[in-house]
Amino acid sequence: MNDKTKEPDGADNRPIMVSPSSESFAFWGVDEVAYVKPGLVDGNNGFVIYCADGQEFGFAPDRDTAVAAALQFDLVPLSVH
Repeated sequence: MNDKTKEPDGADNRPIMVSPSSESFAFWGVDEVAYVKPGLVDGNNGFVIYCADGQEFGFAPDRDTAVAAALQFDLVPLSVH
C-alpha cells in the first residue's frame, strides 16, 4: 500500500476484489461474447465459434471469418488458445 491509495484520514479506499461464484461466472458475458478457437469439424480444420456458455455457435474456415461472424451477431469475439 502506498500514500496514493489512502485518504487524508488514513482510510484505504482501494476496490475490494470479490471472486464470483462458479454459477455466476458461467453466465458472465453470455449475451455479449463469443469465443473463437481453432478446431476440427466434420474433418475440416478451421475456427469454431462458441457462445460464452460453451455451446458451439458456428464454424469458419479461417479466423477472420469467424471474428466477422461473431461481430455480425453483435458479439465480442475473444480468442481462446
